[in-house]
Amino acid sequence: MEKNLVGLRCRQRACILGIRADQKRKRQLEEMGLLPGTPLLLLLRNCGGTVMIKVRDSILMLGQDTARSVRVWSSEQEG
Repeated sequence: MEKNLVGLRCRQRACILGIRADQKRKRQLEEMGLLPGTPLLLLLRNCGGTVMIKVRDSILMLGQDTARSVRVWSSEQEG
């Protein structure tokens, strides 16, 4: 199921499909390792939309706007 990072639940695994942002932000996120095909794990999501994710060996915190721009796919069902 395709969604953005804000749509994932804690401990849900997903794979990055792409980033919908301006070129500058897209390049910054790609330099941080957020590349299409990269698996990730959502560690924490707070009610303000901020998310903490694990990508490769890094843990990243992303604000709500940035998290919404990262498109992911997850085969895990909501529940």
